[in-house]
Amino acid sequence: QGAGGGGTEEETEEERAEREERERELALAEWEVEVAEIVSRIVDGPPTHIRGCLREIHDIAPRGDPLLLQAHLMDLVEHPSAAVRVAGAQALAAHTGGGAGLV
Repeated sequence: QGAGGGGTEEETEEERAEREERERELALAEWEVEVAEIVSRIVDGPPTHIRGCLREIHDIAPRGDPLLLQAHLMDLVEHPSAAVRVAGAQALAAHTGGGAGLV
């Protein structure tokens, strides 16, 4: 029953499930920060950096939540800059079943 015991007793199925859930939540939070940073670089950086940023999104997308990714990409689609809007539309198409390439 002790929290974080001495390592001699096996964790119960419930403890293991709770630990795995915490690890998943932490990984998702870290992933979302990473996506937000990439989106920010697309918005704030020069248009010449957009393609590289899209590749980064493409690389990390499978690790996270598709709905959270879509929400971040919608920020791009609604941006005043045409280059940013196009980038957002390309990324959305690639990660919402559209299958459009990012390269």
